Amino acid sequence: MRILLFLLGCIPVMVAAQDTHYWSSQFNPGGFVMPGATVADTRDSGVFFFNPALLAFRPQRSISVSGNIYQYATLKIREGTGVHKPLVSSGTGIYPSMLAGSVPIKRGRVVMAYGLLHHYILSYKVTQRQDKHMDVLDNAYSPGSETFIGQYAAQNLINETSGLLSAAVRLKPSLTAGITLEGIMRKQFLDEEVSARALVNTGSTTDFLPLTNVESVYRVEYTSIGVRPRLGLAYNRDRHHFGLTVSLPLLKLSGRGTLVSDNLVTNLVLGAGLSPLNLLANTRQEKLHIRYKSPVSIAAGYTFDYGKGQLFAAAEWFAGLKEYAILTPRNEYYIRPDTAQISGEGLLTLRDARRPVVNAALGITFPVTERIQGYAAARTDFTYTDRSRFSVPDGHTPYTSYWNNYHLQVGANIRKKKMEVRPCLMFTYGGMNGYTQPVNFDTPNESNLLLGEQGVSRASYFVAGFQLSYIHAL
Repeated sequence: MRILLFLLGCIPVMVAAQDTHYWSSQFNPGGFVMPGATVADTRDSGVFFFNPALLAFRPQRSISVSGNIYQYATLKIREGTGVHKPLVSSGTGIYPSMLAGSVPIKRGRVVMAYGLLHHYILSYKVTQRQDKHMDVLDNAYSPGSETFIGQYAAQNLINETSGLLSAAVRLKPSLTAGITLEGIMRKQFLDEEVSARALVNTGSTTDFLPLTNVESVYRVEYTSIGVRPRLGLAYNRDRHHFGLTVSLPLLKLSGRGTLVSDNLVTNLVLGAGLSPLNLLANTRQEKLHIRYKSPVSIAAGYTFDYGKGQLFAAAEWFAGLKEYAILTPRNEYYIRPDTAQISGEGLLTLRDARRPVVNAALGITFPVTERIQGYAAARTDFTYTDRSRFSVPDGHTPYTSYWNNYHLQVGANIRKKKMEVRPCLMFTYGGMNGYTQPVNFDTPNESNLLLGEQGVSRASYFVAGFQLSYIHAL
């Protein structure tokens, strides 16, 4: 029985985009080019602010459409499954960004605002294959090279849609306070499939040789719905502007998920004189409870007016999260036959754990003409993953990226009668040298279940995008 559990533990899981970053969305304290994405600025043309307190400094009735993001993204793991076997995910897309509006009441002392935000997080799809004559099986029973076929496929698709409602009040001429309630619907589809097969050389001339086969499927699909409150303060003094926000942890409202897992081992000989091993473990479970968490965070910002331009600085601290289960399977039989009486509850749990992170950003606006204001901003986007925080380092996690990203934005705000147009270019780069291979089809043998000895490779991530925003005063 220990051997069976060992085998299941060795079958690969999703070990490796920007799904481990808090500032990947353009609507964050470092996304100055997107209208309203600031902590301590009052000139910004946005009508829905990341810091809700800023609404009270601009009591106007207006609507903002942050149009679409036209984006090209590529993620490459150079030796993903072996030498000259990269894992590459790339493509273009058009993603809606934000619709927002603001309504002043009580003669402008109180301002209400609403927003609908779509956050594209990750679209990762890769496949790779090895079809080669290799010395895979022990020569004692299969002399010479065998026909080996290995295949690997993975997907990780994540997006979030948020509905936001804010209110702000002016406490003093230079001091305002506000609150935002953000309802978040998060969807994720996670899938990893591996097969490794070798034909046994028996010396027979038949066309149908015995087969050693290892297959693994792990697939999770879930939807999580929660509410996240955010509190804000803003203070103005001459050319100096200060802002502070506190985002509370996500409060769960509901969540359901589906799990599919299938593991098959056929005719695997683990040592001389041992009988071939056969193993089947299979389950499909629906309507599983989902518990997705986000930590408390504190953001602070400072803006300085110089002439007709502004200098920005912002930072946000995110607390860590202790290990917890996003999805826990029911205690049902997993390894077959059922007489084995082993469930997949501990083997198939989808886990999350995060380290504390601090991100920072710098930005500048500058006049180009009387009606055009230029924008430029750069921000860090550090990963919150930390394998040392998991009790099962090789367990199932929902992530693809384990590296830091860096963002650069340049754009302009064009003022017209009752309308402002803001086009901008966005670039993201990230990567790491020590990315762990999910499998290595260069070194398959019985001791590693035909999946090879995992090495490390270079991973790189690049995004180029264009965003167009409209702000209309009603």
